[in-house]
Amino acid sequence: MENSLHDWCLLEYKHVALQIPTSNFYITNLSSTACITLLQNSELKGCNFITGNIQSMGIEKEKICLLDPAAKEDLKPGDGEEFEYFLFGGILGDDPPKDRTSELRKLGFRTRHLGSLQMTTDTALLVTKRVVEDKVPLHEIPYIDYPEIKLDTTESVVSTIKFWRIIGNLFQIMPFRYIAFHHDTISTLQTTNNELKKNVFMDNFETSSSTPQSLTLPQPGEVLIHDFRPTRSIPNQSLQEETQPPALKCLQWNVERNLSASKILDTLRQLDPDIALLQEIDIECERSNRRDHFREIAKELEWKGGFVCEFVELEGKTSQERDGVHGNAIFTKHQISFRTLDHKYHPYDWERDGHKLGEPRKGRRFTLVAEVKTPHGPPILCYCVHLEVFCGLTGRIAQFSEILSDSAAHIPTHPYQIIFGDLNTMSHSIARFSPFYCTDQYRVLSCGMSESVFWDKYLFSWHTLDGDSNLLLKSCGLGYFNRFFSWGPNSNSNQQDYQHVKTLSGFTSSVLCAARNPGFYDPWDSELDITLHNPNYLGIYKAKLDWTLVRGFEVINRWMGNDDYSASDHKYLMVALLFDQPDNIQSPELAKKIWLNRREKWNFKAKSGLRVGLTFRDEKNYEIGLFGFGSRLTIIGILSLVVLGISISYSFS
Repeated sequence: MENSLHDWCLLEYKHVALQIPTSNFYITNLSSTACITLLQNSELKGCNFITGNIQSMGIEKEKICLLDPAAKEDLKPGDGEEFEYFLFGGILGDDPPKDRTSELRKLGFRTRHLGSLQMTTDTALLVTKRVVEDKVPLHEIPYIDYPEIKLDTTESVVSTIKFWRIIGNLFQIMPFRYIAFHHDTISTLQTTNNELKKNVFMDNFETSSSTPQSLTLPQPGEVLIHDFRPTRSIPNQSLQEETQPPALKCLQWNVERNLSASKILDTLRQLDPDIALLQEIDIECERSNRRDHFREIAKELEWKGGFVCEFVELEGKTSQERDGVHGNAIFTKHQISFRTLDHKYHPYDWERDGHKLGEPRKGRRFTLVAEVKTPHGPPILCYCVHLEVFCGLTGRIAQFSEILSDSAAHIPTHPYQIIFGDLNTMSHSIARFSPFYCTDQYRVLSCGMSESVFWDKYLFSWHTLDGDSNLLLKSCGLGYFNRFFSWGPNSNSNQQDYQHVKTLSGFTSSVLCAARNPGFYDPWDSELDITLHNPNYLGIYKAKLDWTLVRGFEVINRWMGNDDYSASDHKYLMVALLFDQPDNIQSPELAKKIWLNRREKWNFKAKSGLRVGLTFRDEKNYEIGLFGFGSRLTIIGILSLVVLGISISYSFS
């Protein structure tokens, strides 16, 4: 019992009063202050307000059914004849629940449950009505779980730890289950017909402790959602059609903080992708005119989108005042839900060192993950990635290995996946001489190849079926060590690394086990298809930073644009995808064969013989001898002479 009622609780009682005759509505265990508050509300006229508990009313226990999440039996249509009173208490609460219903359970009432997920009190009453009055079995009622709560007609905030809801003021509430209706304007709280004719008790000890909050921009790791689609549909509807499914156009683009917002919007309209994965989106930042660029994109394109906040930007070079937020987003025309992947590996501490780069900010890198359901195929798991730039390739591969690990874990339920993003594969060329962009031993060890080629040769070419640990990475990019490790006893087993191997490769044992490709390929050449060659960098640096990795799809077309870099300092990449037949992905051996063929198909330089250095494969199909070690030492010597007395420092977003 609490001395006063929270606004949210009072509102729920009003909604309950709309669904049942008020004379049948009893609210027990009230304080005198709460009674006065309830009596002052005309919507609750005729309800019964009781300061005592339900036992004080002298009702036989056998006539009362306690709705208890811990009950062994679910509520059934026949319970409408067996019970005369239904007691609701402890439905609202904490996440995870603290079992507040136990206070009523101790009184010895017979119990029934409404499922495993918490419901709001008025939703629980409506579900009870559907079962005992309408005779609809509990499992046949359509539900929507943990819905996106609209801030206005187009906005919502979803977090792993909190949900928001607008009801006059903004309240922080816990996630619940609701009844799903077939029209956007109808909600669980607006039904007024078919009143439940049984008596209903609400025990007031279960009142939520919600308190009003001020609306703020998302914090790092939280997801902001906008939905401007002209039509919406009920989740879990049938997604299969008999017609031949059309190709899906999927877009990858780093939009460089929306500095050229109008050109970005024009380009997105022209491309009209089904799914767009964008990096470096600003919301309310001074550098991008304090505009909500995420909302503008969703509204102008009539998309639904989710934005993960990576960083809270701070004013000035050392100020701690909040400027705006910065992160990545996934947009689509179709049904979509979101979650975040919180990385374990963070090779650069932005909160500690960001001011040294003139970019003070709070936060860290997150990967936005979405499940997209189209009308033409199975669900697609999408990863929107922006890896760290101020580190070496070991830090980026460590971050990316977590994505591969997450992907592999979801393949049994989501075999169709895409990983799109700006991987910042830039540790080569003049970047080797910067103290910021090549901070590990591969500043030297990868001489003779770009970082994107290194990824293709030593990360993406190692399939999960090749072994439990990536021997190519373990060799630190030197072909002769590949053969050395392959000769070792049980080299493909998940064995502990030797200390000299850890030191030599720069990768931990866990990274080497996770950094295995479960079947992704990129339909662009790892060296020729440059996505950054901006004149702002004196025209002497170029790199393939952007990737469109797909699994379970055939790429039937592709586009690269923004060649003049007028809309962003990155080119965009877009691919047209067709779902693979289930038979092609269910057999691991067949799926690997198809994967190898596709890698060869899209590896233009390998086919034309233009790749730098010499390659050959041993009997285990490992690529060895790429750009011989002696040749690398020669290049290192030449570069050392060139770099004497030279200090180069420049900035990438």
